[in-house]
Amino acid sequence: MKAYRQVFFMELRKLTTYRLDFWVNFIGITAFKLVISYYLWLNIFEYTGKSEIGGYTFKQIVLYYIIASVLYKILQAGMIGNIANDIYQGSLNKYILYPIDFFNFKITSYLAHAFVYLMQLIIAITAYHYFIAPVLGDLGFIDLILFSVSILLGGVCYFFMNAICELIAFWADNIWSLSVMLRFFMGFFGGVMIPLTMFPSWAQEIISYTPFPYFISVSLNVFWSKATHLETLAAMGIQIVWTFIFYGACKYIYMKGRYKYTGVGI
Repeated sequence: MKAYRQVFFMELRKLTTYRLDFWVNFIGITAFKLVISYYLWLNIFEYTGKSEIGGYTFKQIVLYYIIASVLYKILQAGMIGNIANDIYQGSLNKYILYPIDFFNFKITSYLAHAFVYLMQLIIAITAYHYFIAPVLGDLGFIDLILFSVSILLGGVCYFFMNAICELIAFWADNIWSLSVMLRFFMGFFGGVMIPLTMFPSWAQEIISYTPFPYFISVSLNVFWSKATHLETLAAMGIQIVWTFIFYGACKYIYMKGRYKYTGVGI
């Protein structure tokens, strides 16, 4: 555990080396998404004349897009593509020599990146609550715990799902298209581009059998109190099941792929 703790804090130090650039980028992107979502949905609500669309009011849907975009960054966590690059560039050699598990090392690094983006999410929600519209009144302590845990589980689940695509690099010369396709499906069917409640009921039922709703939508349902605690725990159980499925697939593909790995790099 000491080694993984060192890896975690080492990644945190790397992320905060250029603090100004890091926070300016965060503030700029958040402000941009706020302006875009504000005027987009303002026009949609004015055109339809409705006070609520898909179970969200105007103020809620604006905040929805801010939270969803930051949650999307948490899932990506700056670590996407690293495994494939390690294979292509021969950097996997050092991990094979390390006295720790490859996936444990990678997931620890991933969690360090995700932690920083989680802090950004907390800042964004707090700023919205105090300067634009109050949104935290209905959230209790248990809700905040479930919200945080669901984000963690969704992030770990997505990490291993993406790792499966990247491990194909043992056999393929370029897996970029697979990662892009996965990000698109996660964004569209995971509730980043549009809330899943705005899909037709038959589409929502089909999507519920895939892992995509359990990356982001579970956390958003907790935040907006659209699911009971029991329903949230059940969804978390499904997150855990998908995580073990993807983890097992990763370990299997990794062990098979190592026999194809030459370690020479590009």
